[in-house]
Amino acid sequence: MNTLFQYLCPSCGSHLATNDERKVMVCKSCGNIYDYDYFREDKLLDMADLSRKHGEYESAAEMYSFMLDKEPHNFRALNGLMLCENKINALSDITTLLNKGTFSTEEKDFERFKTNCQEDKKAYFETAEDIIVNARKHADLSNKIASKSAEARKLQTKIQGNKDASERQYLRNKSGYYYHPKYLFYITLVGLVLFIAYFITVFAKAGGEGIASSIGFMILFLLLILVPMGYSIGAMKSIKDLLSVNPALNEEVDKILEEKKVMEAERDKIYDKIKYAMQDARKLTPEDN
Repeated sequence: MNTLFQYLCPSCGSHLATNDERKVMVCKSCGNIYDYDYFREDKLLDMADLSRKHGEYESAAEMYSFMLDKEPHNFRALNGLMLCENKINALSDITTLLNKGTFSTEEKDFERFKTNCQEDKKAYFETAEDIIVNARKHADLSNKIASKSAEARKLQTKIQGNKDASERQYLRNKSGYYYHPKYLFYITLVGLVLFIAYFITVFAKAGGEGIASSIGFMILFLLLILVPMGYSIGAMKSIKDLLSVNPALNEEVDKILEEKKVMEAERDKIYDKIKYAMQDARKLTPEDN
């Protein structure tokens, strides 16, 4: 008995254990017993198909390859091997895998299938190649679209973060109302003007002696003006710096979303090509797909 393959139970799909002494294979799941003769070449393709349907692509591929060593033009074995190499049970599974985003983008060689098949099956393999190649393009575009979406979200988060950080520079009054620090700047600027006017008036009336007698009050008044003024200037600068980068970021987001839109349109066209090619493949070999 050839031991290259991991045979599956035809009844339940579980792996079979080999009993060389009795020359049988036993299923530990359902208990069925099969003679070695059951798995000779005439049954090999049935076993390969079953393995493929259960997702045992490597095991099924070995069986198909074994059959192709004996019958290089066997369509069933060629088709089965092509499906296994692309990790699909049937061509019709491709649209489902694309919708789930799980189709592989790994490139495969189709030339040997087109070369080794019989002439009347060549059109099928050419169509299958178109389907799988386009499916690979579709999957690749889906990955790029997802990447563009993530890139746009990252920038949008940064834009919103700048807005939030700028709003934290706003001031809050006792009523809970938030206002821009520029209003504090205007108020302190008026205060500074009043201070200068007061200073000039005192100096004009009392001269240096008047200034000396009021120096403590003047210093305190000046601090009450300059400290909040300095804070308001710093806050306004922070707001300006934070928001100044947002227009450029918004432009970048728009550019990314436009690129994404173009990719989505291209992907939709490819998907339509796949569906039409799938119909052609079913007409060529309806029993296999």
